[in-house]
Amino acid sequence: MGTNPTKIALLMSSLCSFSIIAPAMAADDISTAKIDEHVVVIGRSDNTPLNIAANVNVIDAAAIEMSGATSVTEVLRGQSGIQLSDNNMGTSFAMRGFSASTAVNNTLILLDGRRLNNIDIAAPSLNAIPLNQVDRIEILSGSAGVLYGDQAVGGVINIVTKSPENTGGSMQLSGGSFDTYEGRGDISGAINKDWRYFLTGSYNQGDNYREHNANETGSILGRIQYKTATDSFFIETSYYDDDRENPGSLTKAQFKANPRHSDNTQEYIHEMTTAARTGYQHQLNQHWALAADVDYSDTLVSSLNWGLIAKIRVQC
Repeated sequence: MGTNPTKIALLMSSLCSFSIIAPAMAADDISTAKIDEHVVVIGRSDNTPLNIAANVNVIDAAAIEMSGATSVTEVLRGQSGIQLSDNNMGTSFAMRGFSASTAVNNTLILLDGRRLNNIDIAAPSLNAIPLNQVDRIEILSGSAGVLYGDQAVGGVINIVTKSPENTGGSMQLSGGSFDTYEGRGDISGAINKDWRYFLTGSYNQGDNYREHNANETGSILGRIQYKTATDSFFIETSYYDDDRENPGSLTKAQFKANPRHSDNTQEYIHEMTTAARTGYQHQLNQHWALAADVDYSDTLVSSLNWGLIAKIRVQC
């Protein structure tokens, strides 16, 4: 039984054609797979997102707007994996199951990549950051102590503020029940080709549900920024004032009779924070840059709770 040379020739030609076409197809796949991806992870960048061993959740400006929140604290309150504990010294954030007493030491709070955690165990005042100033919030769940040092065992929360790149402004006014009123606004523009300015402020007041439970909160921030192809410089200052009445606790019988009632007429907590930041960066070449920044904050908290008068001042 002989071999048909025609069949052998056809088989060899099909194999040769496959070996020539296959590399061309692979090259096309590789070229289309090279997508210019850029992922920012808490102020750090990586061009290979598949190699990032971290769970990062980014809340952008659109999501913040849709949330209906009026403060940074309210935005974070609705995020899974974050536990909030309100106390007379502010709101503590806990991640990965740390208790409120250890949350401040194990959850790192950053503002534009700069630490907000106080040198003592006092919680950083996030409400001092106007919500209409926030561009996005980055949440890194899991220990990041290797990258960011101490106080990052539970995770990292980085609040990225807006930069005055555009000219314009906005204003929002709202009102609600219990004599609640709120106003927020911002404006930005160019002084000349290299210098820009940004000003934002917010105000909120309300009687709230309980008797002797009114609050009056206001904040203002101003920034001047200089930027060229190789140099950038900014200086900003802000002031935050939060005055709240404390309605106190109720017994079960008092709650059934009138849940809005309050026996307190004097107790309160008043927090005032003044902060200033400045930073400079010079781009040496495509890969190297020199940068320096200086932060200052002065927080004064006075309160009358459970018959005790307290006044605490934290400067850093």
